[in-house]
Amino acid sequence: MENIRSVTFIVSGATALASELFINTLRPYLDVKLIGSQTYGKPVGFLGIHIDTYTLYIPNFSNVNAQGTTDYYTGFSPTITATDDVTHDFGDIEEECLATALSPLDGKRTRIQTNPKKQYSARSYASRQEEIWKGMIRKRLRLY
Repeated sequence: MENIRSVTFIVSGATALASELFINTLRPYLDVKLIGSQTYGKPVGFLGIHIDTYTLYIPNFSNVNAQGTTDYYTGFSPTITATDDVTHDFGDIEEECLATALSPLDGKRTRIQTNPKKQYSARSYASRQEEIWKGMIRKRLRLY
């Protein structure tokens, strides 16, 4: 582990909480590169408190790295922007994010062109989920 100087992560709008914590924790020690799109931005942790038919989510802790970095509420910006095309199998070197992440290893800067009609963005999925539920109080319905 002492020989590792840099690490590359493939990220998207669905990259949040523990993943961002791991990235933030490594930043003071390694050259961290991010390939993909802006991460979600959640530098705090929550525990749900159940009150009758509601669950209240209150920030219980903040993620802070060795340099004191904690304020990434808007997420981390990618080092290189690439589209996450989930129509490819995991490990398919034709997928843009993976191809971009692997390109420095072979000494070339490769950008793969993909068909926009077949792209599914993880960021757009996360955005749709965010539109469904906003806020920190969720009313739970009892169906009995």
